[in-house]
Amino acid sequence: MTDQNAIAQTESNPPVNDSGDDNALTSLSTKEIKKLYNLSRSVRALSFFWLLATALCVVYTATATPGTMALVMFPTFAVLAAFAAVGSWLFQNWSRILSMLLCVILLLAFPIGTIFGILGFIALWGSKRLFGPNRLSQKQLQKELERRKLDNVA
Repeated sequence: MTDQNAIAQTESNPPVNDSGDDNALTSLSTKEIKKLYNLSRSVRALSFFWLLATALCVVYTATATPGTMALVMFPTFAVLAAFAAVGSWLFQNWSRILSMLLCVILLLAFPIGTIFGILGFIALWGSKRLFGPNRLSQKQLQKELERRKLDNVA
């Protein structure tokens, strides 16, 4: 019975590559690790943006005129942005796809939405290795950068 519980827990919480001696990490150049580390920070910033977008959509929904399309669009976007915020913070694979979809929608909201949509794409485009069950964690990337700095590895 305990084996089934362990399997269920592993399936619900996929493991993160937190071992410092991971072959995938040591095979990367320092430049690639720095890029992934900066992308991980950008994705975390994007998750805060999704929270802000959720709050703004709630406010817009509360002040919308009854009978308008805003009463459908803003709550829908708020729910999707809230899911994207949580998933992006946890680097879940589905949240990367959802965030890209929301960035496409933001591109239509000229000019500010377009700017945030483009910035979101920049943060998400090269960050595939940061998402999913075998992802490289931000902590792991930071430790590897510190180790390489101490060892003077270029």
